[in-house]
Amino acid sequence: NIADIKATYTYSNDDVMAIADGRKPSSSFDKSIPRWTSWRHLGEAQQVTITLKKAQKIDNVSVYWYEDDGGVRVPASWTMEYRSEGKWLPFVPYTTDHFGVEKDQFNMVHPHGEVKTSVLRINMTPQPNKAVGVLELVIE
Repeated sequence: NIADIKATYTYSNDDVMAIADGRKPSSSFDKSIPRWTSWRHLGEAQQVTITLKKAQKIDNVSVYWYEDDGGVRVPASWTMEYRSEGKWLPFVPYTTDHFGVEKDQFNMVHPHGEVKTSVLRINMTPQPNKAVGVLELVIE
């Protein structure tokens, strides 16, 4: 259901479209599948914008972070926004949810209220002097 993905920066050996290729990682350091990273842009905030083929109700979004225990680490934090009527609005997590940065698992977040959109944006704040990376993203 994803039409396009754009990132503020993509390392030349990576592919931003890899985050939605449906390949499930075995760990956060799974090198057997393609990934997206911002390697070489250390300590710089990054954004990934996902355009869906059509507007849909968002039940949850799950992110599987890439980490190589070197220059690419899970983010220090992240948030999400969605586009509605030409404006970016914050994706507020459900009361018991949070924007997780755990390794070796999908970090799922549900919206607090109803969200219907065709465009989502993930805003990542990296750890100091590190890049960020994503192995897979699932939008349901």
